[in-house]
Amino acid sequence: MQLADVLFGYAAPRQPSLKNRIVGLITLQRVAVVIMGLPLALGAAVLAGVRSDDHRLGIGLFSMWLIVASMHTLHDVIDSERDKQKYPSRPIPSGLISKPEATLYGVLMASTGLLTAGFVFNWLCAAIALAVIVLGCINTAYIREKIGYLNVAWIAALTPVGAWTAISPQTTWTLMPWLLFGFVATHQVAMMIADNAEEAYDPTVKAFLIRPRPHGEVILFITAVITMLLLGMVIFFLAELHLAYVVALSAITVWALNSAKYLTEPRSLEKGKKAFMIIANYSTIYWASLAIVAWIH
Repeated sequence: MQLADVLFGYAAPRQPSLKNRIVGLITLQRVAVVIMGLPLALGAAVLAGVRSDDHRLGIGLFSMWLIVASMHTLHDVIDSERDKQKYPSRPIPSGLISKPEATLYGVLMASTGLLTAGFVFNWLCAAIALAVIVLGCINTAYIREKIGYLNVAWIAALTPVGAWTAISPQTTWTLMPWLLFGFVATHQVAMMIADNAEEAYDPTVKAFLIRPRPHGEVILFITAVITMLLLGMVIFFLAELHLAYVVALSAITVWALNSAKYLTEPRSLEKGKKAFMIIANYSTIYWASLAIVAWIH
């Protein structure tokens, strides 16, 4: 087991000790994925008008951490039987953390994050965050197998809308936060395609109602990356960002397009992980660049 396995939620130590149980709780959070999501929340908040000296900024990111970590934990509870086959070294299927313990842990994190968001910012952003958690759990438990793994895209895409609403609730229903919604939904499509390319092609696993052939998934992945470029340019013009944003967006677009080669057959775990890590880091770099450029500009 490697550190990356713990940080991405793939595995935890099996021996029942206090130290290993703490590692198991960290594994449930999928810390690396949470950290990758923080620039997303920050970028949306910056576009909504948050200042770098706003004392609520750190509290907001902490609240975001708890909400996303709770969602990952509760999803692992729901997926515990499935993970006995797919990820047997995760804390719940391995027996390191029991389902009731993980459920309580997830609920406590969610409650703390939601209450913090409500009291420090506003209850509309807390309601959006709650919707992300509830809809995500419903999708994992009942919808994912029937409709497909891409259905989660629009649920995750509510995250920047919630971050925007935390800073500017009066403009929630304007164009910009929903452009961010579209950008994140499209990125999620690309990321989920890469994630599902980490194993052999299975036509019974639906993407959205059907499962395209591998070459079809490659085309869909490339289409998603190009769509993100176009949406990113619309954001550039509407937000009047510095040209450095375009340079960063162009560079990561080329990087992501090049990663499509890892989705072609024959597929392997190693190739799938490379594609997934590239498209996951695409998001981190994009949102961090957006936040920095918007603040400096």
